Order: sequence, then C-alpha cells, then structure tokens
Amino acid sequence: MPSQQGLWDAWHGQAHGPDAEPVHREFLDTFLSQLPPPDGAGPLLELGCGQGHDALYVAGCGYSVRALDLSPAAIERANDNLGAHPDADVRFLQHDTAMPLPFQDEAFDGIYSYLALHYFDDSTTRSVFSELRRVIHPGGTLAFCVKSVRDPLFGKGDLLEPEMYSLDGHVRHFFDPRYATGLLRTWEALRITESRGRYLDSRPSGLLQVIARRPADEGVAAD
Repeated sequence: MPSQQGLWDAWHGQAHGPDAEPVHREFLDTFLSQLPPPDGAGPLLELGCGQGHDALYVAGCGYSVRALDLSPAAIERANDNLGAHPDADVRFLQHDTAMPLPFQDEAFDGIYSYLALHYFDDSTTRSVFSELRRVIHPGGTLAFCVKSVRDPLFGKGDLLEPEMYSLDGHVRHFFDPRYATGLLRTWEALRITESRGRYLDSRPSGLLQVIARRPADEGVAAD
C-alpha cells in the first residue's frame, strides 16, 4: 500500500482556501442541522480536516471541535488559519485515522468527514468505523462523504483490492451504497445519496454522501 503522507504533505505545502463547491457546504450544513444547538451539544470530531476550513466554520457556528489529519503540513496550515479565529474552540491534532482514535468512549456528539475515509483497505475501513462508533455518544450523528464507484477515476490505476486503486501513488477506495450500508449495520442510516461535484479543481467527482446515527438506546457494542 503506497504511503499517502508524503503525497498530502506536498499538497498542503501550499495554502488552499475553503472549497467553494456548493455540494460541499450543503453537506456540511446538513450535518449541522442534525445536531442539537451548540449550547446543548458536546464536542464534535472531524476526520481528515486538511487546512481546517470546515472545522473553523463549524466552530464559528458555536460548536467545540477536535479535528485530525494525517499530514503534519496540513495541521501546521490549520493552526495558522486558527490564528485568525481567536475565539474558535478548535484543537487540531496530527493523527492517522487508520490507527485507534486517541479519545475516550462516547466522547463526541457528532463526527464529520469530507473525502477522507476512502483511503483504506476493507479491513482497515471496518476498523475505522468500529472506532467511530466507539467514540460517538448514543444518539450522535455521523456524516461522511467519500468517492463513489461512479467517479471518473474508478477503475484507473493499479488494482489493490476490490473497488480500490492506486493511481500515480494516490490510493482511493471507491464506495457504493451497498458497501456503505454494510459498514453501518450497527447504525441507523438516515441518508445515503450519490451526487457529483468538484473539489478545489476542475475535475468532476462522483460522491457518496452518508448521514447516520448511533442508536440512542444502545451502549457501546462490540463489533
């Protein structure tokens, strides 16, 4: 499996502004609409925060956010951006999502990830989702967007395992609704939607947007 940290460190070597694609902001706002008001909510978690633009937007809505990214260069940029938001309750941390999350059980009321959960093989992906369930509070909302099998890059590059390819060193695991549903077998799936958009460039992307909730009447369950 090609290492992705160097690829992302290089990409984050330059500053990038917020993604202006409407589908991105609409998905983030949909996630926020599923949460209790900020004064009644616990902290939120973002996975794959990049340079911190989504985390800072969420914090600007009044929420407390913990945001993780694999790339130290991304975290450095995110902390630079945090300097312009002195009142934002955000903490940026460098962490590989493939590893156990550095948080206690049921620590978060919501988890959000935009184009950051489609880089792992099937076994690792299932471990990641088990960790997400562990750290979210019963009744908490999970929102994630990943590349779909309808993406123009699907099937291109070296096949690593079913639905997973490496193209020019960039690994992508493409999801379809059935696969997402399988990952969410211990969750309540609220919405699984296929859409199209772009991300910080002119290339089209096929996206799978998912919103789910950990059932409120359950404790931590072993997967």
